Amino acid sequence: MFVTLFATHYENKLMIASRRWRSLVFALRKEGVAICVVTPGGEDVEYTGDCGETVLVFKSKRVKKNTDIGLKKTAGKRVIHTPFPYLDVSVVNWYCAVRNSRVAFHCSRSDVLISTYGPAGAMLAGLWLSRKFKRPWVLDLRDSFQLPALFTFKPLLKLNSRIEKLIVGQAALLVTIGQVLADYLSDKYQNKFEYVYNGWLDTDALKFQQEPVLKPYFLYAGSVYEHRLNALKLFLDALKAEKNTVLRIRLVSDYSGRLDAWLLENGFDSLVEVFPPVSNNELENEMSLSVGVLILEELEPNNWQKGTVTGKLFPLLVSGVPGIVISHPEVEVSQLASKANGWFCGHDKKSTKQAVLSVLECERSDLDNNKNVFKEYSYMFQAKKLLKLCRGVINEHN
Repeated sequence: MFVTLFATHYENKLMIASRRWRSLVFALRKEGVAICVVTPGGEDVEYTGDCGETVLVFKSKRVKKNTDIGLKKTAGKRVIHTPFPYLDVSVVNWYCAVRNSRVAFHCSRSDVLISTYGPAGAMLAGLWLSRKFKRPWVLDLRDSFQLPALFTFKPLLKLNSRIEKLIVGQAALLVTIGQVLADYLSDKYQNKFEYVYNGWLDTDALKFQQEPVLKPYFLYAGSVYEHRLNALKLFLDALKAEKNTVLRIRLVSDYSGRLDAWLLENGFDSLVEVFPPVSNNELENEMSLSVGVLILEELEPNNWQKGTVTGKLFPLLVSGVPGIVISHPEVEVSQLASKANGWFCGHDKKSTKQAVLSVLECERSDLDNNKNVFKEYSYMFQAKKLLKLCRGVINEHN
């Protein structure tokens, strides 16, 4: 089988959005699938990737250089929203790919074309080229089409809903990141969605360090979003009782200082240590030395948020480190984490306090079986599922 994949995020190894498909491509290559990945970059170039895939980079003037550890700088930049989630500035960039002769060559010999959304450019490029070359088109909808809160004009919402359904209806196969989100999207668009999880690889198990730690700490690695500050506050209120343990926040994006102000305002400044981004190896070392890791999700989720499974979930569950998820019990992340040995969930003061105590008392030997618990969520298993689904639409097309 030959697959052409359209992905806006692929070369940046640290981004969750690129990690999904870099890992799936690795697993699909193990199954003997030939793959060409089309992605925007600073210049036109074609090369062989780490696992033998062809990476075709087309020149895009809007692509900015990242820092030496692959982190995108966002501070001080203006975000431009449009009222149409299927039309954004990336569409202009991807028009270059549609006109690229090398892209056309790979599409012409492909059995199936796959687009991963968002942003919208990769989705529309895959759709247009699939119709041009008469190939089945697979749409991987990592996020629901979400309008910025600014655009609430009802006639516009109805128009968007109709156009979204038209786009979704063009796909031979619809895929998303989890079962709960698949059920929600299937109901919303009246089209069947399958699910392929952001899984885990054998390399996600950590090698534990024996370095001395001055003060025990929980570790949160990621961005701190304003709509999850209530979950963070719930955890920190519970952590106050453990006077010798702190929360270490390792940011993965640029830091504006607003978090410091929030911590000071809520009296958590002595309980939290905030650090700038580091390399992946340094982050793994920091994780292995922690008493546990923290995942923050929604305490008051909408239907879409209930099914948004973060790409870091399964690598953490099989890492060998205990952890806590703060979220509403109906959020799928919480439901999945509750299956893991050494992982605990909190959604109110009582359950969060108990989760903190449970992690502090946890023996890491109890976590050794988590790879077996989540075997079916590994990228190798998920890639086989995707491959079976793709073969089905190819057979129907032929």
